[in-house]
Amino acid sequence: VNLTTSEWCIGCGDSNKDLLGKAVIVHDGVDDYTSQPSGAAGTRVGCGVISK
Repeated sequence: VNLTTSEWCIGCGDSNKDLLGKAVIVHDGVDDYTSQPSGAAGTRVGCGVISK
């Protein structure tokens, strides 16, 4: 998969867009785009840190 975006980057050094050092959390359900903070997406099933 090739992907190009100006919304975010990996390792670009722009503190507003760089994903390095950020975390990802995977939930077992679907986000309802209303409830905060997790969108009522269910329990956490995985997580990780974006790193080089």
